[in-house]
Parts: sequence; C-alpha cells; structure tokens
Amino acid sequence: MPLPLPKLDSRTWQELTTEARELIAHRAPGWTDHNAHDPGITLMELFAWLTELELFQLDRVPPAALRGFLRLAGVEPRPAGVATTVVALRRAPGNAGAVVLPAGLQVCDTERVTVFESVRRLSVSPAWLELSGAEGTSRGRLLAEAGEEDGGRPLDVTGANLAEGQSLWPFGERPRVGNALRLGFTELPAGPGDELSLQVWTPEWETDRGTGGRAHYWARTVWEYLDGGNWAPLLTRWDGTRALTHTGRVVLRGPTRFPSDPADGRHWIRCRLASGGYECPPRLLAVAVNAVEVHHAETVSGPELLGVGRGAAGERFELGARPVVAGSTRIQVAGDDSWREVTEWDRTGSHDRHYLLDPVEGVITFGDGRVGRVPAAGSRITAMRFQAGGGAAGNIPAGQLTRLVDVGALESVVQPLPAVGGGPAEELSRAHGRLLELLARPERGVTAADLEALALRTPEVPVGRAHAVPGHHPAYGCLPAAGAVTVVVLPRCGEPPTPSPGFLKAVRLFLEPRRPLCTELRVVGPTYVPVTVRATLHPDRTTPPDLASLARDALDAYFDPLTGGPDGSGRPFGRDVLESEVMALLDALPGVRFVDGLGISGPDDTGPRCGNLPLCATELALSGPHSITLAEVAR
Repeated sequence: MPLPLPKLDSRTWQELTTEARELIAHRAPGWTDHNAHDPGITLMELFAWLTELELFQLDRVPPAALRGFLRLAGVEPRPAGVATTVVALRRAPGNAGAVVLPAGLQVCDTERVTVFESVRRLSVSPAWLELSGAEGTSRGRLLAEAGEEDGGRPLDVTGANLAEGQSLWPFGERPRVGNALRLGFTELPAGPGDELSLQVWTPEWETDRGTGGRAHYWARTVWEYLDGGNWAPLLTRWDGTRALTHTGRVVLRGPTRFPSDPADGRHWIRCRLASGGYECPPRLLAVAVNAVEVHHAETVSGPELLGVGRGAAGERFELGARPVVAGSTRIQVAGDDSWREVTEWDRTGSHDRHYLLDPVEGVITFGDGRVGRVPAAGSRITAMRFQAGGGAAGNIPAGQLTRLVDVGALESVVQPLPAVGGGPAEELSRAHGRLLELLARPERGVTAADLEALALRTPEVPVGRAHAVPGHHPAYGCLPAAGAVTVVVLPRCGEPPTPSPGFLKAVRLFLEPRRPLCTELRVVGPTYVPVTVRATLHPDRTTPPDLASLARDALDAYFDPLTGGPDGSGRPFGRDVLESEVMALLDALPGVRFVDGLGISGPDDTGPRCGNLPLCATELALSGPHSITLAEVAR
C-alpha cells in the first residue's frame, strides 16, 4: 500500500498577501497605507505571485526524477510494442530434402506495405499440415490416439485444425498415460539430422504465448516416430508447449531412418503422454509444420549517410524509414561505432557518446555538451543498421502475410492467426501505475491472505482457489497446531477439482521460500463432503413442468467448488451447510409457493439431520444425489 504524499505548501496568492499585510503592522508600524496604489503593496503582491508559482512547483516531481524513482524500484516505461505472429512456409510436394533459411527471412503482404521478419533460422521440409478447409489438399493428417485401456481407437481431428469455432483434444477429454496426438505426412517431414519446426496454438494463445519453455509440473510427454510398426524416440531439441498446454514451438531432429507406413504411405510422428496427468486437459486450436515466429521489424542495413555534423548543440538527423524499433539502431560518427542509443537523457553525462532516438518520427538527436557529447564539426553521421516497424500498425489480421521477399524456393506463406502485441510506447503515468500495482502485490506470506494470493499466482499452475488455515496441521485433525499453516488449493478444472501430487508440490515449492521463518507450511487438497438435500416443494399453478430438475440443478450449482456459494466464487472453506441458505435457494425457484420437509445429510448420517451440517476448516461440501419431491398443486 503506497503512502499518501503530503502537500508541502498549499497557500494561495490571497493567503500570502493577507499574511504579508498582517506582518506589516509588526515589522513596519510606520507603514500605514496598505491600499493597492501603494508601491510597497504592489511589490508585496508581485512577490506573493512569484512565491505562489514556486509553491506550485514544490509538490511537482519532474519526469526525469519520476523515471529515476521507477528505476530504483526496477520499473522502466516500456518502448513501443512490436507485433508478432507465426507463419507457416509451404514447399511444393515432391521436393527432396529441406531448405534451410537463415534468420531475418522477410514476409510481407501482397503490396509489400507491411513487412515482418523472422527471428531465427528455419528448416523447411516438403511436409505439410492443412490449416483450413479451403486448401483443398490432404498432405497431412491429425489423429487423437486413445490409450490401450480405451481400445486404441484413433479419432481423426484433421478437420478441426484451425477450423473456425473448433478446437481439438490432443489426448482426449480425460487424458490417460499412453494417449497420443499423431501427425501423418505424405512427404518426408525431416531427413537425417534435419530439423522439423512445429507450432502449437491453444485457444488462449494471445495470453499464454511465449510463457513456455519449462517442464509441466506433472505431465511428461515424449515425441516419437513410426519405424516399421514400432514407435521409436525422436530427438527433441526444444519443446516450449509444456506438454501441449501452452502456445509455443517444437523443434525435432530427423532420425537416420524414417520409413513410411506401408498401410497408408504416410510418415507418422506423435506426441505421447508418458507419465503424470493434467488437472486441466490440454486443448489445441491448431498445429502447424514449417512454422517460424516473425516480428513487425524490417532490418535496414547500411551504411546510410544521414548527414555531416556542424559541431552545434542538439543536431538532428532523420533515418530513412519510420517508425523505428527502439534499441535497434547502430550509428557511426566519423567512423566511431561506440555511440549508443538512448530514449531519454536521464543517465547521460556531458562526455557520454549517446544519441536520443525518437522512434515514432525516426529522428536521432545528439547532445548539447552539457547532456551528451556534441559530434565534432565535419563528422560523417552514418546509420549502419536499424529496424523499421513497431507500433499498432503491425496488428494485422490473419491471412495478410502471403509473400516471401527475395526467396523463390517456397510455394506459399500461410499466416493462420492475426499479429498481436503492437502498440504505442508506455506513458510515464502508466508505468507509475504499474509500479503501484506491483507494490500492492504481496511477495511474502506474512498473513493468511498473503499466502492465498501467492498460491493463486503460482507460475504456470492452474490454481482456481486457495484458502490458508493458520494453526492447522493435516495430521492433527481439529487439534490446534501452533506454528503451522495449511494452504488448501483447488485446480481450475475437474469434476470435482482435485489437485494431483505434482500440482501440490509445485504450489508448495513456490510458497516455501516466501513463508515466514519458523512456520511449518503444508499444501493440501480439499476434503470433499458429499451432501444430500431432501425437500418437498409446494408449487403453484404457474410451476414449470421440470421443477424438480431445476431444483437439483440449482443445488448442484450452489455446491459447485469453483463457482458455487452465495457470490458465485465457490462456497467458503469450512463453512457449515446452513439449512436457512438451502431453504432460501429452493424457495426462490420460479413456481414454488413454499418448501417444507427440508433435511440435510452428510456421508455418515443414516438420514436427514435437523439443522446445519458442520464442516471442518479444510472441507468443502460436494453436491450429492438430492431427493426433491413435488407436492400436489393446490386447486
């Protein structure tokens, strides 16, 4: 919580002049004419006006100082965002071997107005996966392969690969070890030692892109290829999908021998769930082959003469294109390439070889000798390299990037999804607000609320709810345990949502270094208590015909661990099941005159109890088989 800033001096011009007139009688009793025509009063009012201006500036923090304060806290205003997307490059069938394209490959629209550039090299094979039904070919297939316990029946999901409004379950809706996603190609996807680049998109691709790279907290997957009826391991150089749960790329290395399947003539690879499992089963929007990430940043290589210095302060020179990506410029001054780009003069001294870049206008400005060195007269100012692009103009829709610049070995370019991430530079006020948000977030588990907030922020673990119980140890039941705290966590998925051992371990490892010293921390899942409600509803003549089903659905929704409860965020942990709340829920149903015969029973009850059902601190009520009876409609 940031401290409120005090107002150092709030006096106005009127208050200052009034105070000065009162001081005249004490300091100069012979001065008796205090009217406005008196020259002394005129001077006093003038000084009051100047003082008010100074007081106004007293509470103001200049931008340079504010940026300095932000840097001390580890926050700097972000430069203009550069839009990114992923394109898939397609080769004509029948070509043997792979074409290796270096980083810096440029793709553009049909008019070459918008240019994107790749950030890494790409090996393009003749293999292909169709990314829309409009392609009219069948060079690739996608199969969701069930495990042996499910009969091993593969499901063809090729049609769902980026079909509008559809997604596919790579391991099924209830993944088991052994389930796999198979990819089949009519052309050899990767020769011996060649790389095969895949891209996987999830439905949440805009928020989870670029967050992979680490292993999944519980599930482990392996990539394999079909060799003569047997599946063999495939060397994986990189897998940023976290077991197909995040948007990211996969880079595989081709085996020495990769025959086609005699049954259908295709070359098959697969991603198999080898161990562990998921609380939230992975769901994919699309899979692409020969895919590479591209940025809205066109490299302009020099040397390009911008001008000759005159030895004057603050000289300005324009680059050959705009806008310019911040941090991408390389400038030589009289053959000296030690000059460095800055976007503010805050950390520049009088002798520093810095130049100021205006990314929007594409203009560089040199210093004035007090801030930044002045290039000597006659110095040739040369742009050796910079990147043109950035900003909101790069947020183009899908299908815009269709051409390659100066590459003729490929058939076409496919841009399956829009480019995102471009935007203006962050304003200083927004950076300030971002810092305040960071300061308000707990970083240490001092209180129970801190531990709950930290558990919800466990990186890349789908924690849906968290509840900290101080003085509780799972091994001691209801007995108080001084110095212990138990954190109960629920995943965002599951029926009911039950955390796996890997889920609990990941949360515990995140909380452990943030717990208070000398505190014993335990992370557990909830104990579910099935609850059965028995009630008789007395309907009126307007009652819906399925009133009993509506009542059961309302009870199921009320007891839902994630979205139930009075406010829709789940029933509070350890809160007794109150007879009055259940009565109010049923009585509020349409067509119900009143409710009687209400009884609530738990798993150990032989029949409905009279009153509330008590729960322990780590327990949650779970909807059971409810018995709803409808009385005869009154005539």
